[in-house]
Amino acid sequence: MALAAQSNAFEKFVSLLERVDGQRSGLLRVLTYHRVDEPAARPWLDPSLISATPEAFDQQMKYLSTNYQFITVADILTALETGNNKDLPARAVVVTFDDAYFDFEEHAWPILKRYGIPVTLFVPTAYPGQPERTFWWDDLYNAIQSTSRGDNLNTPLGLLSLSSTSRNQTYKQLKNYIKTLKHTEAKSLVKKLCGELGAQPTTNCILGWESLRRLANEGVTLGAHTRTHPLMNRVP
Repeated sequence: MALAAQSNAFEKFVSLLERVDGQRSGLLRVLTYHRVDEPAARPWLDPSLISATPEAFDQQMKYLSTNYQFITVADILTALETGNNKDLPARAVVVTFDDAYFDFEEHAWPILKRYGIPVTLFVPTAYPGQPERTFWWDDLYNAIQSTSRGDNLNTPLGLLSLSSTSRNQTYKQLKNYIKTLKHTEAKSLVKKLCGELGAQPTTNCILGWESLRRLANEGVTLGAHTRTHPLMNRVP
């Protein structure tokens, strides 16, 4: 079953890439990942942020390395500054990662290095070196999954079930709703819900500055992913 799921995911990955005219010049494909990990490795984190397992990611990068032309952020900036996107090679692709979770260094970067693939890692700069800062979606996921309560949770959406079979759905509903709020309101609501659920404080799984400097020295391009990771359409 697991092998079949991985095969289907890979076929979908290839289909999405090949749907675009592969030989069209001046066209850039941007592959954005968040996490590369096994779902059970860090069960307190929202598993929907896992873009691929390490095995699947290796398969994807192997395919890309033999079928596409990798370019860097510097190449993109040059094309933008000159206004000549025809400088981009056919089948151009750039690989990026958001959020700078631990598993980028643990799983993704070794695979990228093996295939010689350039990558840009976007870092929310208020989080490295601040273990008490955690992403609200991970806080909410952990609070709902680990609570000892089995009744209903009073939320702005009404009463939502905390039964073992309903927790994933409750989390998804709340997450989608919270994304509609202003950033400060979202943080406040998550804090309130986590308190009602009796959630214990956790530390973040974001790479520290020492690791980021080491990755930069090894060839990873670092970019800013805001400071506190608000949804940009929810801030003034």
